[in-house]
Amino acid sequence: MKTKIISLALSLIIVIVCALTLVGCNNLEPKGEFYTLQQAYDDGLITQEDLWSIAYYYCNGIDYSDFNGVDYSAITPIPKDPKILDEKTLAKITNDALIKLLAEKDKDGRQLHPKATAKDIRVGYYGTYNGMIAVVIEDSFTPYVDVELQDTIGGVIFTYGNGAFPILWKENIATD
Repeated sequence: MKTKIISLALSLIIVIVCALTLVGCNNLEPKGEFYTLQQAYDDGLITQEDLWSIAYYYCNGIDYSDFNGVDYSAITPIPKDPKILDEKTLAKITNDALIKLLAEKDKDGRQLHPKATAKDIRVGYYGTYNGMIAVVIEDSFTPYVDVELQDTIGGVIFTYGNGAFPILWKENIATD
């Protein structure tokens, strides 16, 4: 009998802890802010050297000379620091991407993706520059086209093939 009471009490504690954890996870508050590369460059938050490094990592150091005249393999990028994002930072970026996804509305003001969750978000990391984290964010709802496009920012040509373009994320000062 005593063992059953202890088991029941432990089960109840586990349920309460899990419920509190789930409530905390659904509290979506922005942890940072997204910037376009153009916006960050124009505002002096990143340099042309930063742009070349982002382009190098984004294009996997491939020679695109035939397409856009740039041999990304000839670029010496700024080393990624950190090499990979820690789980805490990745979770913050994913949180903010989810907030943006959930805020998308159709022409009648209806939420487009009301059932979106963090599992629908994929984040690619392309380095950190002056405290700004270069990422590409994809989600399970956006139809990505397989067409090579290019954009020029600060004299740096970015070639991308699926519509997901690098952006920057900067953490808010007081998010911990």
